[in-house]
Amino acid sequence: MVQESRAAEDRRCSRQFNALAVVAAAVFAVISLYCGIVFLRHVVFTGYFSPLRHTIVQQDPETLQVLAWKDRAGHVYTRESADVRFFPYGITALMLLVAGLSVEVYRILIGYYETERVVPEAPPNRAAAGYRAPPGGARLAHHAR
Repeated sequence: MVQESRAAEDRRCSRQFNALAVVAAAVFAVISLYCGIVFLRHVVFTGYFSPLRHTIVQQDPETLQVLAWKDRAGHVYTRESADVRFFPYGITALMLLVAGLSVEVYRILIGYYETERVVPEAPPNRAAAGYRAPPGGARLAHHAR
């Protein structure tokens, strides 16, 4: 009865930690993805349109779609520019990287939990229970069998 209660308690604790590990991995993924997108836009793909860094050179008057823009250095970018064309591929690579890292964070958390739960309890204190080693030590008693 006590073993069943302990097993049920272990399963409940395991499910709770599993849920916390999933939430931690998801939070890690969201924060990493956001930071990665900001990094890609401002450092890697500098030609991707940003109203804070670019001025509009050409715009469709009916749809208000931006067709060309210029940065402070005078470089003009369009939809056919390399920075604009490769930005979706950069985001895709970032998403794959973040997904892989999130899975690894989850595996590390679960591995840590399992090592902490599997560590055996401390052996009983034999001196307090009146245990006496055989004369000649425990090694001799083992070989005498």
